[in-house]
Amino acid sequence: MNYIYIYNNTKMPQPYPLYDELSRQVKARTEKSIDIKRICATINNISQTLSADEAYSHYREIGALILHHELLVNNGVLLSSVSHEGKVMVGGKGILYYMIRFPSTLQQIIAQYIEYSRGNH
Repeated sequence: MNYIYIYNNTKMPQPYPLYDELSRQVKARTEKSIDIKRICATINNISQTLSADEAYSHYREIGALILHHELLVNNGVLLSSVSHEGKVMVGGKGILYYMIRFPSTLQQIIAQYIEYSRGNH
């Protein structure tokens, strides 16, 4: 065996109202398809269109949405230090994710976050 299991007695992750609201909005949408290329371009351009602090805040929120989603689907357990085959960037500057590898629900939640952060909620 090359792994250990640490018992997690919390059962479920802590409440995350933004995730819950985005999830509710996704479920209420009639249009389920998203433009992954546009969403990725928008996320990648955040640092060019906002101040460093604002960009960091968005990147951190997106990371929290990814982490929370994994905790929800795995009953409060993180299965790896970097979920969804993400790669830690050189120097630990961030994590590179291929959004196409995310579950459809998570893709839609992140797309909804982009709309939400633009004030279209």
